[in-house]
Amino acid sequence: MDNPWKLIRELAEIIRNDDTDALDYIDKNLSFEGIATEDYYDFYEQMMKYRQWLSDFEALYKENQSDEAFEIPPTKTIGREEFMSFPKNSIAFIEITEAGGMGNGGNVFFITDTLESREFNFVYGDITENDIFKKFPEFRITFSSYEKKPPRGWRLLYMGMGNTLIYRAKYEKGFVARCDSFGENTDLMLGNRFEMAYDTIYSYGKE
Repeated sequence: MDNPWKLIRELAEIIRNDDTDALDYIDKNLSFEGIATEDYYDFYEQMMKYRQWLSDFEALYKENQSDEAFEIPPTKTIGREEFMSFPKNSIAFIEITEAGGMGNGGNVFFITDTLESREFNFVYGDITENDIFKKFPEFRITFSSYEKKPPRGWRLLYMGMGNTLIYRAKYEKGFVARCDSFGENTDLMLGNRFEMAYDTIYSYGKE
């Protein structure tokens, strides 16, 4: 196993197909006295799938341990002066929630090439939506059309309800591969989008 996101997808698949609730008993001492043989084998087979997954996970974890492992630093909230002077080319991923979008309307969160993160809100703070377009004039094409076209040199993941994640084209291969590893489990994939973004940046040029 060389892909952690593939492992997560496989675990989701095991849980989805578990009709025995074996996961609830994985760490318990059980007695199968009086249990029908067929039920026992179904339960035992499912239990083995969980244990094999755990074994694969532990092997992958040990394989990837190194002194270079990174820790995600805390996110800093910034104001207009810092945003406007922030090095634009260092921003790798940026998520923008439109003013009427689902969630925290007006929130902007971005991650840099050096794995730093910043956030602000253009509805409640001193940064306006127009300031964003001054900083990123190429973003106008994305937010001026229903189709959510990606800006030149960028790619995007539109999550619906006014939430858009935009990222540098150079990260497309790594990020898309991580997204694809979730298969049809879109909710789980979107829930892990920032973890995937950090991992994509950290692994860029190493894969």
